[in-house]
Amino acid sequence: MKYYYSWEFRTIHLQDLDHLYKIFYNEKNIKIIPSNIIDYLSPKVLAYWLMDDGGFRKKGGMLIHTNSLKYEEVDLLCQSLNILYKIQSRRYIKKKGLKEYPIIYIPKHDYLNIIVPLIKPYFIDTMYYKLGE
Repeated sequence: MKYYYSWEFRTIHLQDLDHLYKIFYNEKNIKIIPSNIIDYLSPKVLAYWLMDDGGFRKKGGMLIHTNSLKYEEVDLLCQSLNILYKIQSRRYIKKKGLKEYPIIYIPKHDYLNIIVPLIKPYFIDTMYYKLGE
């Protein structure tokens, strides 16, 4: 007789977060970037985003994986980051097989000198590797 093991978990739905869902998802439940995204990109929000989707590049700089977003949405995010934090982020195309995905690149100088000091207070210790530490 063979035994199989599995894990199961459930999450809860907090109605207090419904307003955020309505901002970041359309009526078809597809993730979107609202036109006023600049209003949401505080250092704390940026830190949480980078702990999830960010990655320190060995060649320097930071990549933020925005693979599911449209090119225009990634451009809006870059523009918002550049205005808010006086950096030079830009859209970078990641190729995987025949597909291309837009991601965000933040140059090494801007990342180390501007972004890291802003977000580090909000990072948990186990995520410091994403800062290149």
